[in-house]
Amino acid sequence: GYNDPLFLANMRGAAAAGMPVGCYHFCRLETNYVPGQSPVADATAEANHFLSVIKPYYEAGQMLPPVADVEDTIDRAETWRSVQELTEVLRRSGKA
Repeated sequence: GYNDPLFLANMRGAAAAGMPVGCYHFCRLETNYVPGQSPVADATAEANHFLSVIKPYYEAGQMLPPVADVEDTIDRAETWRSVQELTEVLRRSGKA
């Protein structure tokens, strides 16, 4: 997955300015999507990658809940199932 090279600098800058800080993930479910197969595995992988990046920051201090911007580029029913999986992975982590 992609990691924003300015993530840490932006987080520190916002916190230094007294702004509440949270993490944002632009979710593209079709990254590993194979037509005819469920993209839920991709949603799980994206959620786990997002968590691996943000977990140290959440453990170090108080932050706003994470946000996932899910782009609908596949079948809407599959997208909905994927959003549910992404949300459940975040919820199980205690970060959502």
